[in-house]
Amino acid sequence: MVSVYRNASILAMSSRFEGLPMVLLEAQAAGIPIVSFKCKCGPLDVVTDGVDGFLVEEGDVRGLADKMSILMNDDSLRKRMGAAAYKASDRFDEKKIMAQWNNLFKEL
Repeated sequence: MVSVYRNASILAMSSRFEGLPMVLLEAQAAGIPIVSFKCKCGPLDVVTDGVDGFLVEEGDVRGLADKMSILMNDDSLRKRMGAAAYKASDRFDEKKIMAQWNNLFKEL
């Protein structure tokens, strides 16, 4: 799946309701900046607006298109955000998450 993401430049997610979307985590791990609606949860937990992608108010289709256009037309910004996305993906690293679960179980 990583090879598919590596052929992409941007990941756009127009969902209006999400949990923790794996597609966002996968895109970040491949160094792909994200443009997404600012759902109540999910994208807000993954994307840092203006750093590793853009978050747009729910339902603002024009805003979503505008942010996508910005990234499509600015190679430097897209690469910078992609690098930041890759770096941010580390917080969801499997070993780190499993350590958190193990610590929780030990505390209980």
